[in-house]
Amino acid sequence: MNRVMPLKIAETDACRAAGMCPYQMASEGSQSCVDGYAGEYECNNIDQVSIVSLSDLGSAKDGSFIFILFFFLNFFLFLLIFF
Repeated sequence: MNRVMPLKIAETDACRAAGMCPYQMASEGSQSCVDGYAGEYECNNIDQVSIVSLSDLGSAKDGSFIFILFFFLNFFLFLLIFF
């Protein structure tokens, strides 16, 4: 990890210097999975419920989409199991 983190920081700094980060992603509503895609994202017979931008969640910073996806997937699994 000691070799990877400096590379990640350098890449993030370069992205910010170029004015490309943080990437401002717009919120989207539901998209049906058609021919392997739900909107612009690949799917496997799973519809996209929604995408909520970080700014719509009240954040002015950038973040990890993977973390947000992981959080919501766990939340939905919790609802399926316990309700």
